[in-house]
Amino acid sequence: MKLTRKLTVHLAAITMALSCFTSSAYGAEPIEEVRNYVKNYYVDKVDDSVLHLPTVDEVLSKLDPYSTHFTAEEYQQFMNAINQSYVGIGIGLEQQEQKLMIPTVYPGSPADRAGLQEGDIIISVNGQMLFGSTLEQAAELLQGEAGTSVSLVIQRSEETISFRVTREEIVFPTIITERLAGNAGYIYIASFNEETVPSLQKALADMPDVEHWIVDLRDNPGGYVDSALEMLGMFPSIRTALIVESRAGKEAYPAIPQKRKFTSPIALLTNGNSASSSEIVAGTLKATDNAVLYGEKTFGKGLMQTLFELKNGDVLKLTTYRFYTPKGEVIQQTGIVPHIITETPLEDAHEAWLEAKYKTYKEWPDLKDVESAKDFTITFPEAVNGHSLLRQKIELVELGGQSVPVDFTQTNLRQVAIHPKEPLKPHGEYMLIVHPGWKTFKGKEIKQGNRVEIDVQ
Repeated sequence: MKLTRKLTVHLAAITMALSCFTSSAYGAEPIEEVRNYVKNYYVDKVDDSVLHLPTVDEVLSKLDPYSTHFTAEEYQQFMNAINQSYVGIGIGLEQQEQKLMIPTVYPGSPADRAGLQEGDIIISVNGQMLFGSTLEQAAELLQGEAGTSVSLVIQRSEETISFRVTREEIVFPTIITERLAGNAGYIYIASFNEETVPSLQKALADMPDVEHWIVDLRDNPGGYVDSALEMLGMFPSIRTALIVESRAGKEAYPAIPQKRKFTSPIALLTNGNSASSSEIVAGTLKATDNAVLYGEKTFGKGLMQTLFELKNGDVLKLTTYRFYTPKGEVIQQTGIVPHIITETPLEDAHEAWLEAKYKTYKEWPDLKDVESAKDFTITFPEAVNGHSLLRQKIELVELGGQSVPVDFTQTNLRQVAIHPKEPLKPHGEYMLIVHPGWKTFKGKEIKQGNRVEIDVQ
């Protein structure tokens, strides 16, 4: 099961909260307070012509994209986004051409209690048809105040069913873990907040026998810098975590040591939505050779903000620092470039681990364009005793996922037909592993393992 795909759509509403604040009609604007903070704390000296602009929005518009004036309500939305919570019904959303499908219903959520199911197609929300709507538009309709209800019309197979669901506060897990085939541990980190590193510590404690970790920062917009420094404190060799620059000059920030550590380099996954604290982690792990990075270049947010509470209850989020990798490399508008640029980072990282784990196994020719719902055949270099392939000598692994159960039939002395017990995923990537210990037709035990790369149509 590839949890990353599901989690990304679960977080559509939360991620949107980070980027969709709009200017409000403020009453008495705290313009003098804002001018004072900007004058004294902004990362660069600000010209008087900017400080004397008449409104808060006009002053901040001349600074950078991340300096923001929040009302108390907007600030709470911002904090909810970092802490992975929102008010809704507890479903994921996935766009399928012009339709919106529910890929996941969270156990115990209002949607779960109401009877919504994975695979349901949402036809309308509160009478508004969703055909052709975006994920963001649908998420906005599904959200609202806790205790209010929302009406949905669902298509399920040939049925059309109506539901009325009461909204509640939904808190998503900060991290999601999974054990992948080959005894690799997978961790998705959705945000850097107070729960991130305690959750990471628990993950390492719960799976102490994991041989290799794959950590996924795709679509992680950042969060608390201290949380990033704590995560970097899980790598024994890291002392300096980042360099920060303010008007007073540059300063090195140390990693914050943690009890449980990653004991070897990890694989780290990034994309263009990995930003801020995610880039601190990615940049430092790359600079210190503590990770191999897979995916896409990160967002390029190398500016750090400080929160200032204003007298009227509003909050000013003001850029007060630039940050750099421990080697002094610029992140702002540059981002972190992975070692391996790929559109399938999880699959590639998992494949690299399996190749390292089974590095003594010989590669057999790849199988291309295998049909997802049909058997496929492998050819052995010599006549094989089919009975000796029993006892888990053949393993089919979905890259980025689990082992797929298979049966097999020997079709001639050298060929074996593989029968997956479930359809292979279209466009999926797999590895067939033939472990050593099988025998030839003449009874010779083979001590050489083999592996085959498989691409599905």
